[in-house]
Amino acid sequence: MLDPKTVEMRGSFECLVLVVDINASEKLLTVDEWGGTAQFFRDLLYGSIRAVEEAHGSVINFIGDGLTAVLPTEEDAGMACMAIAHDLRKTRDYLVSNGREAFPQLRVGVGLKIGVERGWMQVSSISSEFVGDVPYFFGEPAVYATRISRFDRGDRCLIGPKAAARWPYGPLDGPFSRRRRTFTYEYYSFDLGDFWVD
Repeated sequence: MLDPKTVEMRGSFECLVLVVDINASEKLLTVDEWGGTAQFFRDLLYGSIRAVEEAHGSVINFIGDGLTAVLPTEEDAGMACMAIAHDLRKTRDYLVSNGREAFPQLRVGVGLKIGVERGWMQVSSISSEFVGDVPYFFGEPAVYATRISRFDRGDRCLIGPKAAARWPYGPLDGPFSRRRRTFTYEYYSFDLGDFWVD
């Protein structure tokens, strides 16, 4: 298992960074008639946490309606992506079987977007009075994975070029490219097929 806690607090390590973000989170908040969106986010993200940990990875950060994780290999990252998609499908099936009116979040088409890239992450520590000392991670693959996860529409799993070079599952669609300000991002699409629900 890739455990970033074993890295010296001022060191760096090479890994796959996987970013998971919930689609349509702003719309979800506008239909939150019963005040359950935070719990709904938590339940969706819990499946992603389990998938990452079962694939030998570690979740290193939560950002509102998403998370960032690190994994040791492309094989592990691919397995996590497939398990995340499978968990989302099971969650949607459960919600639909219990009636859309009970879950207003379904009206806005909740889904997940995933971005993956390989590279070096730096680790340090940061503290505040409220949370105390916590590890702080930063690196180019986290930025890259976050940016490419925002491209395209619907449920998606987008892979950066360094991760795609060693990706064992496929074939991958692409490469595609999108310009954001002064930088062009190249990425590939990992088709999770029947795991996603249309």
